[in-house]
Amino acid sequence: MILQTKLLNTQKMRNLILNLTFVRHGETIHNVNGYLQGQTNAQLTEMGKSQAHILGKHISSNVFTRAYSSDLTRAADTAEAILSHSRIRKPSAGIVLDKRLRERGYGVMEGQPVPLLIEEAKRHGLKPIDFTPEGGETMSQVQERIKLFFQDMCNLANNLENEEEDFLVVTHGGWLKIFLIYLDSNPQLFSLANFDKSKVLGICGNTGVTRIQILPWLETDSSCRRLQFLSIYDTSHLKSTEKTVPTYESPT
Repeated sequence: MILQTKLLNTQKMRNLILNLTFVRHGETIHNVNGYLQGQTNAQLTEMGKSQAHILGKHISSNVFTRAYSSDLTRAADTAEAILSHSRIRKPSAGIVLDKRLRERGYGVMEGQPVPLLIEEAKRHGLKPIDFTPEGGETMSQVQERIKLFFQDMCNLANNLENEEEDFLVVTHGGWLKIFLIYLDSNPQLFSLANFDKSKVLGICGNTGVTRIQILPWLETDSSCRRLQFLSIYDTSHLKSTEKTVPTYESPT
């Protein structure tokens, strides 16, 4: 408790802000064909590579202190493409590949057409997000690894080397939606500013950007983490391309 108080006091005194830039990976052939990817590895299409480079140029002025990515190829390749244009403060640190950022696992349904999962969920009287195929992950299992990852980010926000820092996090469409649902469903833990719930119900396009600031604790309330949303599923950097919101990868 004493240690936590010291951390809180340190952040209040220094007014630390951590900017998290969450990005969905670029387009894959499974996205184009409407197949469920889950944790199956899939390569980026030429369009997907182009999307990642366009985003990298768009945010090239950002100086990232750290970079994280799902260890699945489509996400890691997207992160590499982005960072080929955007600077990272410590290049030797590289991109941290984290399995907690993986897409939801869909077991036997991976590689199958998305409508098949929707039909199967309906047959069980469930919404697709609540249906778990054989060998797949439940919502609570995905939320648990999301929670652990975000707890790490919040802990890092207490001990930044600089007053304001930026982290890049490349992940997946389903992961992002479940993450935002997790934040919104825990008002006792998180205070969300500029949070547009209607956008969460939509689909995050490939290389869609969600930017969140982890703000300093309030002296009057150290139990609720303040988060400021700067964007949700933003694909404005793709305005010059034909496909700004490709077929989704997860029916969540």
